[in-house]
Amino acid sequence: MGKNQEERKTPVIVVKKRRTFSPPSLSEKTDIIAPVFY
Repeated sequence: MGKNQEERKTPVIVVKKRRTFSPPSLSEKTDIIAPVFY
């Protein structure tokens, strides 16, 4: 359980960081990738 929680938190943070300084085209892709990690 602990390992799964760590793996889930890491990608979510990476997606959020990319969204902050990304063009709209990439932000749309992250929106599709984000729900997959959730």
